[in-house]
Amino acid sequence: MLSDEAYVMQVDLVDEQSSDSSHITQESVIDVLNDNVSSDTLLQPSCSQNENEIPTPQTSNLNSSEAEDGQLCPICFDNWTSTGDHRICSLKCGHLFGYSCISHWLGSQKEKNCPTCKKKVSRSDIRFIYARKLIVVDNSELENMKKQLDKVTEEKNRVQIELTKAICREHAIQLKVEELQKNIDSLSKALQTKNHFVKGDQLKVENSSVVKLYMEKSLEICKESGCRVFDCFSKNDLIVASIKSPSTLFSGYGVRKINITSYKPTAYIPLHLKPIRDLKFQPNNSLLLSVSLDKTAKITDTHTSNLVCVYNSDVSLWSCCWDINNSNIVYLGQQRGSIVKLDIRKPSEPICMLEVPGDMSPVISVSSMAINPDTSPSGGVIVCQLNSLSAFKADNDQYVRHPLPVEGPFVSMSFEYDTQQLLISTRPNSQYPYSRHHLCYLENDPETGNLICRNIHCLQGSTSQKFLSRSCFLEYKSEHYVAANHESSRSVYLWNVKTGNRTCYAPAPEPVLDLCGINVSNTDFMISLTERKLMFYKFV
Repeated sequence: MLSDEAYVMQVDLVDEQSSDSSHITQESVIDVLNDNVSSDTLLQPSCSQNENEIPTPQTSNLNSSEAEDGQLCPICFDNWTSTGDHRICSLKCGHLFGYSCISHWLGSQKEKNCPTCKKKVSRSDIRFIYARKLIVVDNSELENMKKQLDKVTEEKNRVQIELTKAICREHAIQLKVEELQKNIDSLSKALQTKNHFVKGDQLKVENSSVVKLYMEKSLEICKESGCRVFDCFSKNDLIVASIKSPSTLFSGYGVRKINITSYKPTAYIPLHLKPIRDLKFQPNNSLLLSVSLDKTAKITDTHTSNLVCVYNSDVSLWSCCWDINNSNIVYLGQQRGSIVKLDIRKPSEPICMLEVPGDMSPVISVSSMAINPDTSPSGGVIVCQLNSLSAFKADNDQYVRHPLPVEGPFVSMSFEYDTQQLLISTRPNSQYPYSRHHLCYLENDPETGNLICRNIHCLQGSTSQKFLSRSCFLEYKSEHYVAANHESSRSVYLWNVKTGNRTCYAPAPEPVLDLCGINVSNTDFMISLTERKLMFYKFV
């Protein structure tokens, strides 16, 4: 039975002999005779070789399944497309296929033929069809959607990368905020502690005897920043301070001699090639012991400026002192934590080497111990390193080390022979946000016989300690005081040794590196050294 659909088709034929042409042009015209039925386009190419013969339009009735078959590729049963790999094409026999399907078919067959009619064909027989009107699936929108999908995916990846970077930055900022918050809390506690002690010190100062210092003289001894340490010899009215060579012709470091009474520099004595770390006068004469980073220790007669002896070390030297019991013995503190005991009459043959097990930090201070039946019957030496404090008691030709339980890190140490007291200065640490100055004395433990350190006062210092500034003992009107630099307030503080009260302070506009007390012509002075100047303070 015929359906109500009619198909009218006009096809322009191309001669089969013209094999060079790669396309077949078809025009399809559809005339719908009945408006109640939907129409489909059916392409049936003619095989006539006569170009003038035009086939008479025929009408045929197709059922719905046949019409649907005309819309699908007979190989994959999927819709044709107007572009892409599955675009519509035909063989010379006229059957229609998707290009990718027929290409794969011909490539997989030994005897290449049409899948529908089994007629022999070749790959060159494939022709693309460009129809003016054809029921095909338009995949242009799909291709656009794919492009949009790729673009969105790329944008998504970019946003994810930016998000990851932002998360990392946020984490780093959060860690920084936590660190700053800890610093704020620490500084707040330090400020509260400081305010508490300042109020207490103010009350103590008001109740203690009035002692004041005023600056008598500020003397520039070095134009460039090269000063580090100094020492006084009151018998000769002399001060020597380490400075950088004032002459451009002769490099190196030496000492500048200053007359205390006249406040005038006198002579310069060249000594070392590298900075001088420590200076000590022999208590009974004008011999000066100096140590330097150039790995040498020298003894110089400051009266004649002549060199007495030289000791060459294998490492840099940081500190020195004379033996209080024997004027021919010196102790030299090395950068690696060892102490050299040396007889100046045989400087090439050290007597012995003292070491602290487990601590190779530099020896910043060393002091001789006088013979004392209660503490050191044969004398000894106190050694202060950056990280530890020890006392070595002499026992015949041997030394016994006694660790002293004072918490560091340490800045300086000095020993007062008259009172047998120790002054130990330390930096701020995690437990104490301020520097401390421990006033101690040594005694033997009656049970163990070990040398122990008894604390007298713990004096609060500055909240900052950038320099290895030395503290010292002072005496004024038979009263003993402790002087130390206070970096945060740019002052030098004085405390009474008996009471532990702060008595006064002196302004220090520049960082103070070394301090010393001296009595000249019955006048007591406190002298401080900066990188360029000597400052003379008088008591009133």
